[in-house]
Amino acid sequence: MKGTFESGLFPRVVTVCAIAFFAVLFCGCREKSKRFGEGPVDLTKWTAINYSYPANKQPTANWVISEDKLSVTQEVNADPSIFLSDRNLLDTSISGTWLVNSSSDDDFMGFVFAYQDPGRFYLFDWKGKTQADLDVGRAEQGMCVKIVTAPYSGKLEPGKPFDGKDLWHTQGVQGKVRLLDHEPTEGWKAHKPYHFRLDFRPGNFHIVVKDGDRVIYNKTFQDATYTSGRFGFYNFSQGGVAYRGFETKKLPAEGVQWRVFGPPVVSFITFVGIAFTIVMVFGISLVWWGVLSLAAFVLFAVAAIVALVLDLGFLWLILLSLAVFALLVLCLVFVAICCRGPSAAG
Repeated sequence: MKGTFESGLFPRVVTVCAIAFFAVLFCGCREKSKRFGEGPVDLTKWTAINYSYPANKQPTANWVISEDKLSVTQEVNADPSIFLSDRNLLDTSISGTWLVNSSSDDDFMGFVFAYQDPGRFYLFDWKGKTQADLDVGRAEQGMCVKIVTAPYSGKLEPGKPFDGKDLWHTQGVQGKVRLLDHEPTEGWKAHKPYHFRLDFRPGNFHIVVKDGDRVIYNKTFQDATYTSGRFGFYNFSQGGVAYRGFETKKLPAEGVQWRVFGPPVVSFITFVGIAFTIVMVFGISLVWWGVLSLAAFVLFAVAAIVALVLDLGFLWLILLSLAVFALLVLCLVFVAICCRGPSAAG
């Protein structure tokens, strides 16, 4: 034991554990930093995700941001499109207004949330009037909430990940779009502003749509298919739709907040890691401090791997990869020194 302290191994163990702890801590905080702030939403960093149905013979959506950067209009009768934010929606309420400035059609407007990739997200859409088509199915008037789970190859191609009927048919399509709720509300009316609010927490979300003070739709859902992800405006075959007045605010905490350092699993591992580190630092006189050190190494390595799986960003992947590499190297050094100690003594 004395040789271990004299070799300077213990300070190195404590140092690398501290580094690993802060890597996981910063990784968790990154989840928070990439979330929406409070107040009006600046749309300049949002991007268009455009799907293509060649058989429809419709153009690509054209999203035009206003001069004040706080509203956007999808101007043409186009294939499905999402105007996607650059921030995660987590424990956040987002509200805004839709206004259709055209009387020439009666198709879809809405929004997506918990967006993972072009084939996986929640979808809320509102159809102006019922419309049936032999090729693509029946789109019923009213509001729908759908869970989109289409396989995505990593590249948007004509007819992939969706073909003409997948996002059109109210009842959804097996393996791609599952209907969570359809409410046969009134259809939207042209030149009339409608206000909506989405409250999103992992495992549950609440949607309200109003015409002035009159509530048209008000429902809460319990579903954990996606627990975080980005928000975006949605448009399908409806030109002249203005999306404006969007604001966000943080929702009050619910229950035990395991997400202090980011996602729940990372937070739990981080908290346990803190406990191991404290025992290790203040338990120097214990015979088993070396075992605790190795346990802390393993714990932080698992935390880093979990963070990688949760896709917390390229920079953080690099930092956590370096942290895991350093932990593994120092673990090997520790084991080598411990194994060599008795031989030297003999």
